[in-house]
Amino acid sequence: MTDRLRQLVPDLEPLDLWQVHREALRRRRRQHLVIAVALVSALALVVGATIRWWPRAILAEPAATPTSMTPTATTCPTPVPRNGVFEIAGYASGIYWNGGDFYVLEPTLTAEPGKRIGTVPCNIVDIQDKARAIWRGSWPDGSSTATRVGAAIAVQKGSPESCRIAVDMGKGKWGVFQSKEC
Repeated sequence: MTDRLRQLVPDLEPLDLWQVHREALRRRRRQHLVIAVALVSALALVVGATIRWWPRAILAEPAATPTSMTPTATTCPTPVPRNGVFEIAGYASGIYWNGGDFYVLEPTLTAEPGKRIGTVPCNIVDIQDKARAIWRGSWPDGSSTATRVGAAIAVQKGSPESCRIAVDMGKGKWGVFQSKEC
């Protein structure tokens, strides 16, 4: 019977306990390395999410003199970064007309364009974003943050030009802009 059992069960080789111990240590080190890499990655993700990696916007300060050229009715200004610092502007939908700022009214207000009084010569957003600088001088009449260059500007029917104007927003839609003084 003993011979039969020896045939069924192979001979057992003695284990080297030091080798078993070394393998266990290697596995533990790998586990610790994986956990450390996961923790460092999670920490980097949390820190990266809370710290802004993009440049911060610098608020525009009114300048006594423009930083580049003085705009005319046919020329759009070219802002230049000051001291090598790039600036990012935030924009409201508006248009500069007759020396004042006009801002878009509720989109539900129906525009009724009357007599055409001008066109948009400069897109403020395109100019400042391309230069990564803020123009601190005045803009030519009709300069806009809301619509494209060449868009028609008209009087809003039933309102004085100094209070409300209608501006072609493209695709057959017109927007009503009101002066902040009205």
